[in-house]
Amino acid sequence: MSKDNTNHGGLKPLPKPKPMPPLSVSRREKKPRVELRRPRTRPVLPPIDEDELEFPRKGIAKKGTPTYSTYQPKRSRPLTRKSAKRKIRKTYRWLRKKLNPRLIGITAAIILCLSIVVLQVWSRTTINALAIHVNGEFFAHIPYSSEIQAINIHQQAATRLSQREEARVSLMDAITIYPVNGQEIIPLNEAIERLADGVLSFRINATVIEVNGVPEVILRTQAEAEYVKERVKAPYLRDVEYYYIGFVDEVRLVSQVVDEEAISTTQEAAQHLTQQINLMELYTIRDGDNLGIIAVRHNTSIDHIVEDNHGIYHNSIIRAGNTLNIRVSRPFLSVRTIEIQTRTEPIPRTRRYEQNPNEMYGQQRVIDEGQDGEVEITVHVTRINGVSTGEEREHSRRPTTQMMQRVIEIGTMQVAAERR
Repeated sequence: MSKDNTNHGGLKPLPKPKPMPPLSVSRREKKPRVELRRPRTRPVLPPIDEDELEFPRKGIAKKGTPTYSTYQPKRSRPLTRKSAKRKIRKTYRWLRKKLNPRLIGITAAIILCLSIVVLQVWSRTTINALAIHVNGEFFAHIPYSSEIQAINIHQQAATRLSQREEARVSLMDAITIYPVNGQEIIPLNEAIERLADGVLSFRINATVIEVNGVPEVILRTQAEAEYVKERVKAPYLRDVEYYYIGFVDEVRLVSQVVDEEAISTTQEAAQHLTQQINLMELYTIRDGDNLGIIAVRHNTSIDHIVEDNHGIYHNSIIRAGNTLNIRVSRPFLSVRTIEIQTRTEPIPRTRRYEQNPNEMYGQQRVIDEGQDGEVEITVHVTRINGVSTGEEREHSRRPTTQMMQRVIEIGTMQVAAERR
């Protein structure tokens, strides 16, 4: 029987299997090669012969050799409600499988503890006060206010000290403030009172009395210095009108920052400026002077004049224009005054003669007696320490009574002699 008439029990014969491709041919080579197009902005790379590659693995080539990828990403399907639920369940199962419930509890406990610590730190660091520091050291807490600055506290403390010391003061310490969370907070006024009560060091802006540029005494205020000056002048003032009251030396009031220990009282300053000192003065002899007059004028003695001048004896004759050394005792600060003195001087009346031809020659008759005039003269008299220096300067001259001339009538008639 031939192969075509073979009975298979009523079943269709199986199809003949397709012949297998030769082993040298791979299935990869039969698939069409897909090349991805690159953007036009990039240059097109030349094709590479795969036989030249040293590495047989896919996607690995020589360093610096360009490669081509045949991977095409799958298109994402639209997300539906069913697919979303499926992904959520899948993620939940993965988390439940991977995460340990014990580890989750420990992590939650740690986060809770850290939160409590952060809250406590935040509550303690909340700004509710200002910390006052004096020279870098903490002093006190005051209520917080954005308007309060260190310069305000500095000025208020200086004002408080000035009121207590009755003088202007300059603070020597540095005051700084910092915003903090304070525990014991005191009012601002109380803090300033505490600062003024011995906490802050200060120097006083005092007034210095300088004599010829040399500081002599230091007083607390300028008013005290003026009081001392008036106290020095008082012994040499009289109940007269003055044109000038001052000092022989140059006296100035200078403001200076000093320590409190260097300040003198008004009584001590007055005693220092009025103390008696001995000096040698050069005196020029005037006309009519002798040793006795000079000694009385300078409140000294002839013995002192003879002792201080070589070649001068008690019976020596002195000449005007020569000089003598005179030992004088005067206050430390001499007072120079210029008094306004007024005196009157008479103006003698003058005579005026009138001729009368009806009267005999040589006869005189007073017609008007007239009157003397009077003038008021104002002069400036200079005194040093109450003693006149002999210097007078006329300031003004004002007539008070008008002078009237005395009128005398004189006869001019002549009579001829009789003939015998």
